[in-house]
Amino acid sequence: MRIHEYLTDAEVASLTDAAKGNPYGHRDATMILTAYRHGFRVSELVDLRWDQIDFASTTLHVRRAKRREAPDARISPKVIFSCRSIGAILAAC
Repeated sequence: MRIHEYLTDAEVASLTDAAKGNPYGHRDATMILTAYRHGFRVSELVDLRWDQIDFASTTLHVRRAKRREAPDARISPKVIFSCRSIGAILAAC
């Protein structure tokens, strides 16, 4: 039987800090944080679109890869802030 191993908050902070060192660092760090906080698979994460985020109710509709049901996920305040920052950057371009 395989034992589950999880990243610690410090390890995730190290990953997000390392991701910030490239031209798309804020985006990459937000993706890492979102995957960690909400347990998304890579395929679920890269499949996200802006219209799946409801900033008013802080929810995110995710098409789950392994489950048939697709419940809305509550988005953490830190992820909401990062997503809004990316949206503002994209709007300015």
